[in-house]
Amino acid sequence: MEIEDKKDYEIAFLVKEESLVPEVVKLLKQYEAEIVHEGMVKKINLSYPVKKELQAYFGYCYFRLQPERLQDIHSALRTNPVILRSLLMVRTIREVVSHIPREPKRETVQARPAAPQVKTTLPISNEELEKKIDEILS
Repeated sequence: MEIEDKKDYEIAFLVKEESLVPEVVKLLKQYEAEIVHEGMVKKINLSYPVKKELQAYFGYCYFRLQPERLQDIHSALRTNPVILRSLLMVRTIREVVSHIPREPKRETVQARPAAPQVKTTLPISNEELEKKIDEILS
């Protein structure tokens, strides 16, 4: 069994109790799945009853598996009474690579154009203003 033959998958699941989470991992390993990452388990309130339960523990797991074995796991998940709900997803290359730490992108900041300089003048007296008006009119 070559690692190149395996694909990356993700499973999201709901179980009744937190102590039942290892059962899901055990089920995956039973079908020769290679566990890559186990996510944190969190107690959640369900929007509607699932198998008469209003609360459940949500967990997820990333794993590698030969595609031929996926249908076997899917069937086992549906018939297992420990698991309230499950969802199997294929992980894309982008998702797998996104977990690799990278250097942060450097943003280029463009300089704003300088504001035009406004010439400020001091207030002038009425006499000076009248001289200036006469000068302009003549």
